[in-house]
Amino acid sequence: MKNHLLSALTLISFFILPANRGSGSLQEDSNSSIVVPLPPSEATIHGAPRFEKGDPDLIDNWRSRSDWIRWTPKFPKPGIYKVIMEYSVATAPSKVEVAVGEQGLHANLEFTDTWKNFCTHYLGEVQIQKAGTIPVRLSSIENTGLWIMNLRMIRFIRTDAQVLEDPPQRAIHPAL
Repeated sequence: MKNHLLSALTLISFFILPANRGSGSLQEDSNSSIVVPLPPSEATIHGAPRFEKGDPDLIDNWRSRSDWIRWTPKFPKPGIYKVIMEYSVATAPSKVEVAVGEQGLHANLEFTDTWKNFCTHYLGEVQIQKAGTIPVRLSSIENTGLWIMNLRMIRFIRTDAQVLEDPPQRAIHPAL
């Protein structure tokens, strides 16, 4: 029940908040939430992944665990940010890590039936200690199929300024 409620809230947050795909600029919704989008067009891609048929809003051809994607977004305020990712997986599900500075979130990607059927997945929360530019890295940590995923967007959503006592620590990649 809890997972279904989180999924529903994630979908509501994702589709109600302004998308502004491709700009990566700071966004605020009418409830004063801060949204920091990480569109594929602002990513640095390491390895085989590429923009799907020249589309800067979609990364595909991700096959190897040695491939990874990096952004350097500016977080305007400290606080707790929810991390939401929109992706598709049409082969065996994979496991990825979103590393934000020294914090890391792991996600088991759900099978979406086709490469064109995208889902929105709530990954968890990260604590941003102070405003500024913080590197974000998306990498595969487990792959059981031929492909890892297609990526459409990652978003960080700040809704309050509370502080986590023990923010999640990165487990896999020691350096960004």
